[in-house]
Amino acid sequence: MPWRYRSTILQVAQNPLVTNVVSPEKLTGTLTLGQFVKAVSSFLGPILAAALAGSALGWKMVFPVYAAVTLLAMLWLALSPVKEELIEKSEITFGRTFSLLKDRYIVLFFIGILVLVGVDVGMGVTFPKLLQERCGLPLEKAGMGNSVYFLARTVGAFLGGLILMKYPTPKFFAASVFLALASLVGMVFSHSLAAVLVFVALFGLGYSNLFAIIFSVSMQRVPEKTNEVSALLIVGVSSAPRGHHRFIRHAAVGRHRFGSRMGISGIPDQVYP
Repeated sequence: MPWRYRSTILQVAQNPLVTNVVSPEKLTGTLTLGQFVKAVSSFLGPILAAALAGSALGWKMVFPVYAAVTLLAMLWLALSPVKEELIEKSEITFGRTFSLLKDRYIVLFFIGILVLVGVDVGMGVTFPKLLQERCGLPLEKAGMGNSVYFLARTVGAFLGGLILMKYPTPKFFAASVFLALASLVGMVFSHSLAAVLVFVALFGLGYSNLFAIIFSVSMQRVPEKTNEVSALLIVGVSSAPRGHHRFIRHAAVGRHRFGSRMGISGIPDQVYP
């Protein structure tokens, strides 16, 4: 089975599992802290791979080390006492999953996931280009913008997870959305490097908790169908990057064709898989 399929299955299963080990009032904070752990793991992964590449066996050591870590995680989960909540047992089908879209709130949550993933993909792809055009940075230095963004997201997920353990989710969600939108507007109209980096850091802080909040609220709305809700939202997570990549690709091609008249250059095609 390809890795991307196994990763998707894990994403679908882990969120309903969390509902069985934490109380509902701590669900959002726990999911947010999970995003923090995921971000730290993603940060450490390349560093570990680079360190192992310099070992006696070279880059091949990456595979047994990752296999050992995966096995340890599997054993830890298998030995952890998880009392699964008894819910109505019924076969999970495509029809049952997509029937959730009859609920207009679930539709809005699904659209929200698409937007969040699209914004994240768009930020990672276009922000270095913004630094090049707006601040005159060379390509090798413009990449630091993404480092600032992802660092802010990691810090925001950690702080947000702690805050959401004690404060109401709706108020924190509203504050996060306001911070993200205000920072995005500030970033668009800023021309100095310092201002752009400050605004992108603030945007990352506001954005970092929105995904977990939407996921948590969605599962709490239909607690008897957490598996189906998780599967539906992960469909949005899995499908959104490809669609947004295509959209940005076409936008870049259009800018490249007409950029000489508008003074705008296109996004390099090499950034897409």
